[in-house]
Amino acid sequence: FDQTWKFIDDMEIDSCNFSILTPFPGTPLYEDLNKEGRIKTTDWHQYGYQKNVTFIPKKMTEQELLDGCQKLYLNYYSAANIGKRFIHSLKREISITTMLIFLMENIFSRPYVTSWKKNTSQTVVLDQN
Repeated sequence: FDQTWKFIDDMEIDSCNFSILTPFPGTPLYEDLNKEGRIKTTDWHQYGYQKNVTFIPKKMTEQELLDGCQKLYLNYYSAANIGKRFIHSLKREISITTMLIFLMENIFSRPYVTSWKKNTSQTVVLDQN
């Protein structure tokens, strides 16, 4: 997750989204994971792309996957990083309309992300190096 953050930060990406892999029934991914016994649930209410892990990861725990996704969101949508992206957008030759769209997306996503933080008992911090 730290490498993903470094890439996003280095590339000065204006808008992005993070999601947890979701193996939907009927897909080859679902079939492969099901054969390996790694599907956790078939309860459709649990299927989404951000807050639930519906399969058993191989090289990390489910909590590590959730925490990693959450810390990417929290870091990306921190007030400091929104400001940093806005300053970078001023330096580039993009239209005012495009710049404002990116800024609005960032500002309106922040409450959702910070509410996610309040709903968890864990605090996660990304390595800034």
